[in-house]
Amino acid sequence: MKKAKTLNQQGGTLRHVIDVIVGLLGGKASPGVEDYDPSANASGQADPSAPLLRAHLAESPIVYIIPASRETRSQSLLRKKRIDQPLFVIGRRSGHGFTDPQNIPDLLVAQTEPYTISKRHCALGIKEDGVHVIDLGGRRGTLVDDVRIGGRSDNPKELHVGRGEHSLVLGPRSSKLRFKLIVE
Repeated sequence: MKKAKTLNQQGGTLRHVIDVIVGLLGGKASPGVEDYDPSANASGQADPSAPLLRAHLAESPIVYIIPASRETRSQSLLRKKRIDQPLFVIGRRSGHGFTDPQNIPDLLVAQTEPYTISKRHCALGIKEDGVHVIDLGGRRGTLVDDVRIGGRSDNPKELHVGRGEHSLVLGPRSSKLRFKLIVE
């Protein structure tokens, strides 16, 4: 029986993910972002990052993600989605559930074995200058406009895309899990 890999074994750490997010927000994290308790919202307290997120999105480009094939549409249950947050994570739907509900990707894609994408495969970081596509340490990487990021080689882990229409392929070049990114 296969053992589940930890985030460290997959090539990333929680600290790295936080550093990427802070970097995408221009190095300005909201007060106490590492100590943020999501249950504070349930008790009526204001979300300390809300003003930062609103200001960030007001200056950022408008970004849409659209399935580029019928198969992707059926596996992701997505037609067209406007991304309205600074970091948007895409990953594989897990048959066993997620042990940490805060780590559930924003877009889940159904896939059966053999898996070609990770549970937390890639992220789209939205910034004023465009979109940063970040591979989150999966073995097969991600293709952005036919350029591989991540995977097992020395490929870069992040790629910036500006305004326009871009292709996003999760996993190997032959993958049918394809999306269009529109950056306006």
